[in-house]
Amino acid sequence: MKRFKTFLKEGGNAVKNVVRIKKEYVKPIFNRFYQLILKPLGLKKSETTFLGSTGKKKDSGDMDVAIDYTAIFKRSKTIKTIDDLYDKIIQILKQNHIDYKDMRQMGLISLAFPIYDENGKNYYIDYDKRGENKIVARVQIDIMPTDNLEYVSWSYYSPTEEESKWKGLYRNEILYAIAKYMDFKVLKKAFDKEGKEIPTEWERYFFDLSKGLLKGRQTRIGKKGNIIKSIKTIEKKVIEKNPDMITQMLFGPNVRANDVLTWEDAWELIHRPDFPYKNKLKDILKMTADGILKKGYPLPDELAKEV
Repeated sequence: MKRFKTFLKEGGNAVKNVVRIKKEYVKPIFNRFYQLILKPLGLKKSETTFLGSTGKKKDSGDMDVAIDYTAIFKRSKTIKTIDDLYDKIIQILKQNHIDYKDMRQMGLISLAFPIYDENGKNYYIDYDKRGENKIVARVQIDIMPTDNLEYVSWSYYSPTEEESKWKGLYRNEILYAIAKYMDFKVLKKAFDKEGKEIPTEWERYFFDLSKGLLKGRQTRIGKKGNIIKSIKTIEKKVIEKNPDMITQMLFGPNVRANDVLTWEDAWELIHRPDFPYKNKLKDILKMTADGILKKGYPLPDELAKEV
């Protein structure tokens, strides 16, 4: 899987005519969704988990459900690959006349699911755009297969309003930046058109929301041997998927995953005297700020003062 969620993780709908999910609807929606869609895959409820803000806030834009595909592979005689799994999910959705969008290249399938009560009856009615005709309200559910529920539960963690005023993406921008600069090694250099010597190939770490901590190489050398503007990733491989091990690598040997759940947690940790990459802090802060602004969100005051 290339990525879990890119544009969807910041909001927006992949399927049409859906409403926001009120907190009180989450449990009955999921119970019905599990019975209709997930149980036929051979999944137990314990082999699924909510990601992000689902069930934490008064309402949310969609319901993100991660499923353990390794459990399915172990039990099924016909589902042995990720593509087999996506095909089976789509088959079940079609059988239940549920609108969906196949986004397996992004690591998920999005669907529009009716809001049900505990007895399986629709109980939330909406109106069409003109406000004239009653329609059964639907919500967006994103099914995201994973081989590590523990990791994605942490990497996609979204704090409650009491825990932090900032979305989970703020913390993650710090994690992306630390990973890049914690052991950045220039392998090759070359002179550009202005005669300036610049890095053209390097080795670095990558923090990935779905895969874990990766290590790989990147280059700015094109097919013709010339320096290009865009950066190409030559190779990447997973180094670590255990959340506690990842936070120790990013923040230091005594830091566990539960110590890094919010923006405030990460901000405090990178400003500690024992933060292992203090010599790279300026670069880390700049990349963090650039990432937040690129996604269209405001900078926290403390970050704005340092960049």
